[in-house]
Amino acid sequence: MMENITLYGERIFAGGMALSTLVPPTVNSLSLLAKRSNSVVRQWSLHALLLTIEAAGLSYVSQVQGTLILAMEILLSEESGSVDLRQCIGRLINAIVAVLGPELSPGSTFFSRCKSVVAETSSGLETSTLLEYVRFTQQLVLFAPQAVSVHSHIQTLLPTLSSRQESWRIPTILEFEFLV
Repeated sequence: MMENITLYGERIFAGGMALSTLVPPTVNSLSLLAKRSNSVVRQWSLHALLLTIEAAGLSYVSQVQGTLILAMEILLSEESGSVDLRQCIGRLINAIVAVLGPELSPGSTFFSRCKSVVAETSSGLETSTLLEYVRFTQQLVLFAPQAVSVHSHIQTLLPTLSSRQESWRIPTILEFEFLV
C-alpha cells in the first residue's frame, strides 16, 4: 500500500521500506512543534504524530522512547490541563502499545512509562480521557496480553457498565464479548 505523505510542503508517496527513512525526520519535526507551540498547534502536532505512528507501524519502534519522553514533558508542562491535549496524549500511548505489541512486557521501562502517562491523562475523570484509559487496557489485551491479567482488566471495565453514557457501555460490552 502506498502512503501519501506531505513533508516540508512536498507531497511524496512512500510505502514499505521507503517509509522507514521518513519516520525520524517527521517525528523530529512534529516533536519540535509539539514542544514549542501554543496549545492548538501542539494538539495538531500530536495528532500528526499519531497518524505517523499508525502509518509507520514497526518502523516507529526506534522512535518510541522519544515519543514517551515528549508525552511526559507535555504532561508536566503548565498547559497540560487541557482535556483535549490529555486525550491526544492518551491516543499516542495507545498507538505505541499497538506498535510494541508483545514486546511490551510488564516489567519493562516502556510499560511503566505508558501506564504512568495514561494514568496521569485520565486522572481528571473526564469522559474522553477515561475512555482512553479503557482503550489502553483493551490495547494491552489485544497486543500485549502478557502485560495485563484478565481479572484486573475486568475490574477496570466493570465501572463503565453502569455508566449513563452509551459511548462507555458499548465498548465495554464489546470487550467482554472479546474476552469470552
